[in-house]
Amino acid sequence: MKRLFIENLKTAVVFFLFIFLSSTIITFFMSKNHLLDIVSSKLEFAAGYTFLVILFMLFYQIILIMTSKIDLRDYSIFPKQLVSFVVDKTFNETKDIIENILPNKLKSNGFQYDDKNNLFKTKTAASLISWGENIEIKVTELENAKSQISVFSKPVLRTTLVDYGKSSLNIQKIKLALN
Repeated sequence: MKRLFIENLKTAVVFFLFIFLSSTIITFFMSKNHLLDIVSSKLEFAAGYTFLVILFMLFYQIILIMTSKIDLRDYSIFPKQLVSFVVDKTFNETKDIIENILPNKLKSNGFQYDDKNNLFKTKTAASLISWGENIEIKVTELENAKSQISVFSKPVLRTTLVDYGKSSLNIQKIKLALN
């Protein structure tokens, strides 16, 4: 929980400083214009508001973690997540779960199998905290009816700096469905 708080605090400080410093620079170089003073004060308000919104998102994440039973070691607010784990299923059993059960759990249209790269791909639907994610699952069959699963989840929007745990939540749903 401490790591999650620190990640959110760092993000809040970076956004706050960016907006606050840009408003200060605008005011410093063009202070003769009354309109720019108004814009600067609005930007300073936006900086404080952004800081509060990100801290509010921290409380949202804590509630999400507690209700979804997400392992904190796998949870991060940063957009790109890569997690590998082993399941006690053969390749065909795993493929069946990926193609038939996971699309409903992830709210996607279904997985497409990429023969060239040997992985499953899908895109999730947009939600209140995300524009959707691209998810790739690579399944490697091991001996004794086990499979190595590698899941990579990233936002559809490449400019996303933080996704507040949406990729981590997708990975948790995949883990729960496969176990």
